[in-house]
Formats: sequence, C-alpha cells, structure tokens
Amino acid sequence: GIACKHKIMGTAPGFIPETLDTSAYEEIIPITTQEAYETARLLAEKEGIFSGISCGAAVAGMLKVAARGEATGKNLLALLADTGERYLSTDLWQ
Repeated sequence: GIACKHKIMGTAPGFIPETLDTSAYEEIIPITTQEAYETARLLAEKEGIFSGISCGAAVAGMLKVAARGEATGKNLLALLADTGERYLSTDLWQ
C-alpha cells in the first residue's frame, strides 16, 4: 500500500514490526478514511454491528475483494476486533 495520512486508528503504527510475516498476505487494499467511516456506519445501520473505524476499513476492503470476478463463489472473512464505543467522541458518530 501507499503511505498516507488518515484517521483510521489502529491500522498504521508508522513502522513495520519485525514480527510481521509479509508472506501471510497477498496484497494491501487501500481504503480511505471516508470509506472506513461510511462502512462502519452502514454496519451499524443495516446489520446492527456497532463497530469501530478499523472494522469499517476491514469490511470495506472485503467488499472490494467481493466485487472482483475471482471472488465469485468464495467465502470471504473480515475480522472485526473493535467496538464503536471507543469512537463516540470522534467524527465517526457525529
């Protein structure tokens, strides 16, 4: 991925940890702050999942993969390891 400024907390510590196994993933899918916010809000509205910003980013990335032809008929998974409560004072829920 391309480094850039964003408000997706918890997704870019500013360094690459020595323990990161880059062979464990095939690509990094760029997600904008706006996409992450919109998807987190959509999860709350449509699915009743009160998630955080990074969860919105994870699902937005999964949806981009789902839209590809090679994803047809495959099971996709996005891990949501955050709650929306942490972001009540942020732009996410304003």
